[in-house]
Amino acid sequence: MFTPTRVRGVSSCEKSRVPSGAFPLIIALSILIATPIAGAATTSDGPTGAPEQSGETPIVKDAALTPRLSARLSDPRSVAGDGIRVRGKVTGIGRTKVKVFLTVRRSGTKTWKRVAAGKVRGGAKFALGWRGGRPGAYAVRLAAVKGKKSDSAVLGKSYVFRRSHASYYGPGLYGGALACGGRLSPSTVGVAHKTLRCGTKVTFNYGKRTVTARVIDRGPFIAGRDWDLTAALKRKLGFGSTGTVNVTH
Repeated sequence: MFTPTRVRGVSSCEKSRVPSGAFPLIIALSILIATPIAGAATTSDGPTGAPEQSGETPIVKDAALTPRLSARLSDPRSVAGDGIRVRGKVTGIGRTKVKVFLTVRRSGTKTWKRVAAGKVRGGAKFALGWRGGRPGAYAVRLAAVKGKKSDSAVLGKSYVFRRSHASYYGPGLYGGALACGGRLSPSTVGVAHKTLRCGTKVTFNYGKRTVTARVIDRGPFIAGRDWDLTAALKRKLGFGSTGTVNVTH
């Protein structure tokens, strides 16, 4: 009769049931069997870490807020280099920040040019400045932009001047013909210039007064002077007989 012998607590019969090379094979088969099951769970339950769908639309903070501008030109008159300044405030956006842009369009053109920009907090006062470009009249516009929403306002007209020398004429010449047509009288508001086309509008600034007049005559013919103001224009400006004025040409 065969009597099994024990080797380190395992009988020779038990050892014969599990070959020594079978353990790695058993482990590999276990992995292969488990893998499709894990894949099937991923497919049915959705990707790991995916958020739950509640059916509600997420609310984006401040998405419904629309900026509202209130602003003004501090002084619409500027001698080139002195600059103009815009002061204002943006509301309707809480305390969040918004971009503001200052743009200008020179008279006689169609293109708006951005000249200053910044970021401001809702409800806080701000100021933007522009040192001025070529002499002339400019429309001034301010815009506040937050995401896809914005507000803008045309603040009015600003003048960029240059300094120029002028004199005046009239007494002793009333009733005489003007180079651009008509006759000179004490009530004629206009200016004489050597080369500007007849009818050209020129804006003059002297002190706190600003007056726009047309070129109606030729002159002056004295060295160092660029303009000859009529007596009526001289009175409107409060100008003396000769001196420096600010002009847009």
